[in-house]
Amino acid sequence: MTDSSLASARGGNPCTNDEILEAIRCVTQLLLPDDPVPIGKRLEQFGLSDLEYIIGDQQEQIIIQRQRIALLTAQTTNQQMALERLQSDVGRLLESVDMRPRLLGGRLPALCEITQLKVQIFHTPVLSPVERKAKTEWSLRLTVWVNGVRAVEEIKGVQLHPGREFVQKVAKLRGDIPDKTKDFAEASADYNPEELLIGMLRAKTTGKGTPYIADQVCMLCHHLSDSPVVTILIANEEVKLQNFRPAAGTKPGRAKWWDAWVR
Repeated sequence: MTDSSLASARGGNPCTNDEILEAIRCVTQLLLPDDPVPIGKRLEQFGLSDLEYIIGDQQEQIIIQRQRIALLTAQTTNQQMALERLQSDVGRLLESVDMRPRLLGGRLPALCEITQLKVQIFHTPVLSPVERKAKTEWSLRLTVWVNGVRAVEEIKGVQLHPGREFVQKVAKLRGDIPDKTKDFAEASADYNPEELLIGMLRAKTTGKGTPYIADQVCMLCHHLSDSPVVTILIANEEVKLQNFRPAAGTKPGRAKWWDAWVR
């Protein structure tokens, strides 16, 4: 049976090859048009006109969300720039005006203002003749916290002398000598250097001199028995530290012991 007789048996007219090719071309044109076709026209050709409104709404929502993202990005960028400017301003302010307390003239503040006082003990057994003019074999370093804030400066290299030498230094002081300082001098005179060492803090001045601070005295005892005791005189008040621990450093120039007094 031929195609023609089959078509006749079904009650229809046979399709020519040209008609079949034309139908294929029309379908292809719908799916892959030579010229761009608007989305609405394309949907209309496929009988999906209602879908155009749904797609349009979604596109509008996408545009709105993109605008919101762009606005938030701009706001975040502005806030970041403002934060960076603020941090820079604060940094310059802290550089120009240090908010930490300072030790005026190298003096310890009044004991009522000190909330913590750290003491480090240094031992430098080998000193050249030139170094001995400014250093002693045993010395202290004092670090002070005022109202809970660490002071900018540390008091370094507090010289400690034998008792009799200290008595001589006190005798050479000008002006009124505090009674407490005299008492310390008299009490230390009979001790040998292996038992007790004592010294006064030195003031920092704008000139070349570093005069002694007569009412601020440091005394070190039992330093050869690995159980040192430090007494610090500030005006008429005393602070005693006697729970010293070995310091971490073992190299020359590092502290041998340290302790801290806390109010």
